[in-house]
Amino acid sequence: ATGGAAAGSPVQHAAQQVHAHMGALRAPYEALLSAAVRGLNRSSGSDDIGLEGGWEAVKETLDQTISVLRMVWPVRLPPGGFAMSQKRVENLMNVTAAAIAAYVQSQLHGVDLWARPFVDIKGSLIGASQVMARLADEFRDLSGDWKIGVDNGGHTWTGPALTDPYVEAFRQRLEEVYTMRETHDELCRLLGQHEAQSLGAAEVFTPLAHLPVLQVSEYNMPAWRSGKEDFERRMEPLEQRISQKLREMFGATILPALISAVTGDAAVQPQQVFQDLRRFGGLLSRPAVASALTSEKEALAKQVDKHVDALQGALDERQGAADSGTKYADGHNRNPSNVVDHIMWALKTQHKLARTQEVLRLMLGTKQVASGDGSSSSLHNCLSVAAQLSKEVEAFKKQQFEIWEAETQEQLSSMAAWKNSKLMTFDSQNHHVKTHFNDQLVVLLREVRQLQSLGFSIKRNILNEVETANRF
Repeated sequence: ATGGAAAGSPVQHAAQQVHAHMGALRAPYEALLSAAVRGLNRSSGSDDIGLEGGWEAVKETLDQTISVLRMVWPVRLPPGGFAMSQKRVENLMNVTAAAIAAYVQSQLHGVDLWARPFVDIKGSLIGASQVMARLADEFRDLSGDWKIGVDNGGHTWTGPALTDPYVEAFRQRLEEVYTMRETHDELCRLLGQHEAQSLGAAEVFTPLAHLPVLQVSEYNMPAWRSGKEDFERRMEPLEQRISQKLREMFGATILPALISAVTGDAAVQPQQVFQDLRRFGGLLSRPAVASALTSEKEALAKQVDKHVDALQGALDERQGAADSGTKYADGHNRNPSNVVDHIMWALKTQHKLARTQEVLRLMLGTKQVASGDGSSSSLHNCLSVAAQLSKEVEAFKKQQFEIWEAETQEQLSSMAAWKNSKLMTFDSQNHHVKTHFNDQLVVLLREVRQLQSLGFSIKRNILNEVETANRF
């Protein structure tokens, strides 16, 4: 592209820049290709054929690719234009995406995705799906950034952000395989081996066993859809039995435990019941199971609504105490100030609300959350209320942190003289040493450490005082 350019010319300099950046990708992609070839030629039962570092190594290669693309995109080509046109970068993205997808396929090549125990292939399916999802997200976000002017050096991406239909389809296929295997595994564990086998659990994957699962194309899509439909039909007897069993569990243990937790009549907390419910997440998203548990879901929604109401009441009380300056502590915190106590409470409450929303989404199922199915209006309403309350708690937490910063800076101004005072004196009469370290600084040290451990960013002037105090 630079033929005829004088040595050391601006054009040659631009070419050298691109070449230097792109050269950094040679070694990682050669390793990726070599590992892909080993995967395709794997011997029976051999698993150790991937990159050293496993799926994380693939993610590192992708991160390095994104970094290089960010560096070469804005390189200018005198007298005008850029060294890497959008068409060339799109082609490079597609080539690297194909290389990574080929590696992912090679690592699953020869693996019986339907017959091997789920525990043996679970990690590989998760790793493969995560790599493909990250690949799609990174390329879409990168081109999207360039489109809106982020780090593009004046080189604007035109048209929609880059999406690779094959990458998206392959990612979706991996997620479908994982969901089917996970659901089957959950069913078999809850039913027990003998009952599951009597209901045909061993034959549900038969329609998919001989399909080229990893070959995603329009050509084989009809066969895949047909195989999935047959799989769903074979799952019906198992789902009918598990629906019955789950209804029994809800009535005998789950709902009574949640009622006791919400009313405070038992040592168990609502979050513990929610944790138990998460075990059935994959099953609850199945349409047949979700439909069979309609009344149980409505009963659960009523208890979750009471739980959210209690959290709302606690927030109202906290806000009232904060506004009035009332001393408030729940008895579980030891030394933090009232404001830090409020912040700690807000963080714990946000965690509770996050778990609550997670369980509500599980009970709704992914499709129902997206469509707003009216049959689960109670769950939808409860989810909406919990989400709104979470925003209110976040605002309260932010407000309290800002108050802490303002109060702390005011205290530091009044305590400035401590650095020029004696830290200790000796009482010659009783031979005791008296310390004069400011008690407020002790509290401040504790609060800063605590807030930093929780992820808060402390202003530099406060940190400077803390660093000085920490030397004594």
